[in-house]
Parts: sequence; C-alpha cells; structure tokens
Amino acid sequence: MAQQTAEAAGTQTAQAPAAQTANANATVAQQTAEAAGTQTAEAQETSTAAQQTANANATRAQQTANANATKAQQTADANATRAQQTAEAQGTINAELQQTLDAQATIARATANAQATIAQATANFLATQRALQPGGGDSGGGGSSGRREAATPDPANQPIPTQDHSRLPAGAEIESDTDWIAFSEVSGAAISNPDVRAAALSAIDVWGPLGVDAEVCFAGYGSLLLLDTAYSPRRLVWLTSYLRQDGKVCAQVNRAGTVVLMPGAPSATLTPSPRPAGLPPPPTANPYLIRDNPATARALANCMVTSIDILNFRSSPAGGIQSWFAGNAMASARTTNWFKVTYLGNVGWISAHFVTTTGDCA
Repeated sequence: MAQQTAEAAGTQTAQAPAAQTANANATVAQQTAEAAGTQTAEAQETSTAAQQTANANATRAQQTANANATKAQQTADANATRAQQTAEAQGTINAELQQTLDAQATIARATANAQATIAQATANFLATQRALQPGGGDSGGGGSSGRREAATPDPANQPIPTQDHSRLPAGAEIESDTDWIAFSEVSGAAISNPDVRAAALSAIDVWGPLGVDAEVCFAGYGSLLLLDTAYSPRRLVWLTSYLRQDGKVCAQVNRAGTVVLMPGAPSATLTPSPRPAGLPPPPTANPYLIRDNPATARALANCMVTSIDILNFRSSPAGGIQSWFAGNAMASARTTNWFKVTYLGNVGWISAHFVTTTGDCA
C-alpha cells in the first residue's frame, strides 16, 4: 500500500510540471495567436487607409483634370467668340467702306451728268446765237457770208454778240461783260406775284448760259426788285438801286431773273418813298456779294462742296463771273463767304451760302 501511495505520489509529482508546461505553452500560443490576429487586423486597417488615401488622391486628380478641361473649353470658347466678333467687326468696316465708295461713285455720276447738262445747254444756246448773227451759224460769228466748216469754238474766246436793245422797254439799257447774256421786256401779265404785278411799272427778263453779271437800268424813277428764278415760286429780292447822272435808275444784277421797276425811291436815297403793301423792305446792300480778301483764305485739305442750286463761278470772291457751277468739287481754300474750287479744269470761287459741305470745311 505504501508502495502504491509512493508511486502515485511520484506520478502526480512527475505529471504536475508537464501539465504546467503544457498549459504555459498553450497560453503562449494563444497569446501569440491573438497578437498575430491583432497585427493582421491592424495591417488590414492600414491597407484600408492606404486605399482610401489612393482613392482620395485619384478623386482630386480627376477633379483637377476636369477643372483644367473646363478652363480649356472656356478659353477656347472665349477665343472663338472674340474671333467671331473680330470677323463681324471687320465685315461691318468693309460694308461701311463699300457704302462710302458707292456714295462717292453716285456723287461722281451726278456731277458728270450735271456738267454734261450744262455743256449741252451752253452748246445749244451758242448755236442759236450764231444762227441769229449775220452770215449764219457756219461763220462762227464773223461777218463773212461764205459757208465753211470749222470746229466749235470755245465760248470763252468768242466775241460778245451785239445785243438787241429794241427788245427792252423804252429808255432801258443793259451793260455786261458776261458772254452771251440775254434779255427781253416782260409784260405785266407774265408776273405771277399779284402784289408785284399790281405795282410794277416795267420789267425785264435777264438770263444767260454763262451766268448773269450786268448793270440793268430803267428810264424812270423808282426802286428795283428781282424775281429770282432760282426759286419756285420766285423769291423777291430787293436790289441796291441808284440814280445815274443821266437820270436812269440802275442796279447790279448777279443772277438770272426778272428785274422789275417798282414805285418808290432808289434804295441808295436817304428817304425812300413808302412801298406797296405786301412787299418786303429793300436791303441796304446785297448780303451775299461780300468781297472777302483772297489773302485771308484758309487752306483746306479734305473738303467737298455740293451746290444746292446753279451758282455763279467767279474769278475771285464777289468778282467777275466766269461760268456756272453745278454739282460738287473739292475745295482747296475758303474765306468766310466763299470757297475756292477747281471745276471743269478752271479755278474759281463760289458762294459759301449756297452749298452743303462734306469733310473738314470749317
């Protein structure tokens, strides 16, 4: 029994350390396993965080790429818009340039037509005058009755034809240095203005293809009124009249129209008689014949003048009439009341009061 007890005790004693060792090993193994699991979980968490970081970086990269693409598209659209605006502006400029060229061409055609009309009217009038002179139209105004062919002479070089003063009222006369001036007496019935017709004492029509610049005189006492043919109905213009030593009342006339002898005193007198009712008062001077000094003229570089009527083309401001002016021309200089222009190859002056201007004409 004692022997068995001792063996049993020895066995238990031997088994106790082994069990403890096994338990210890099991514990260590469990702890190792748990530590490994913990490390694996931490590694998994680390991997997840890395993935999230990568995803965030990819998202930011995509957003940056999208923003850059949007900016590039906006820049391209802005450039395309500017290019379109530039093209449209250029098209507008080209259209305006074309309109300017068309307007200049229209003005040139109108000028050519007006010049052709004036030239034709002048030629017709000269042909009529030559036909009325001794020797007929083939003589060119000379006294020879022989028939000969000759080129049409320049009207500026032709002698002034003998005027038929028998067509004037008794005692009336006209003196002029203007070529081819024409005139004739007018009956009262031919005067359309009733106030003038009722008061008129005598009347003379004065005209000419190269303009009018004449002294018109009546045998009698009164004032002189011009019915200006440049207007319809005719405008009434009181002339600056005066008494000559021979007792005739006269006035200088610088445009075509009907000169009418009216009751009253010449405008040069200090106490003129009352005028018929309904007529405007006479001026003390012609407001348009102002003799500006050509030396005071200002040079012009880009000025076009266009007449609003057929104007007298003068040799100097308020000077002698050379011909007519109609249409437009470039002005090279101006005074207060006159423009200096070149017209049909000639240099002369036209009134600044009867033209419209284009460009720098001040």
